[in-house]
Amino acid sequence: KDRDAGGSKSPQCLEIALPVVKGMQDETVEPLQRFFEEQHFDAWHFDVFELDEITKGHSLWFIATILFEHYKIPDIFQIDATKLSNFLLRLEDGYSYDMSSPNPYHCAVHAADVLQTTAHFCTVGRVQKRLRVIHGFALFVAAMGHDYRHPGRTNAF
Repeated sequence: KDRDAGGSKSPQCLEIALPVVKGMQDETVEPLQRFFEEQHFDAWHFDVFELDEITKGHSLWFIATILFEHYKIPDIFQIDATKLSNFLLRLEDGYSYDMSSPNPYHCAVHAADVLQTTAHFCTVGRVQKRLRVIHGFALFVAAMGHDYRHPGRTNAF
């Protein structure tokens, strides 16, 4: 299906049901609601580090789930919600190249930040008018995985 990915922007993210990650504690829900009352998920000033702290390390999963639901990507591309959630959790859990010595920069929080920033740029200017859902989907997947398992070395190594 060929639909615009831009769409109208809701004033608050709470119009979208907050996703729930397996094992999420009830005490996490209220801070999440407050967080999303203050910050829209595609705003330039979005604080991914605060989200990562609130979600106890699941900022990538949360941002991806909210974006995919907002743009109805699972419905449009007939993606099973459980399989998508499991994919996102595995992506997030395995982001570090070496789990015994995680890369402080090329990590799942960085991927969440890049994903959220990509979402922001998809909603401004000419991009918003020309972007189709298939393009947004591709951009979101690329943003999430762009540094997956990055060893943290430059080309000099």
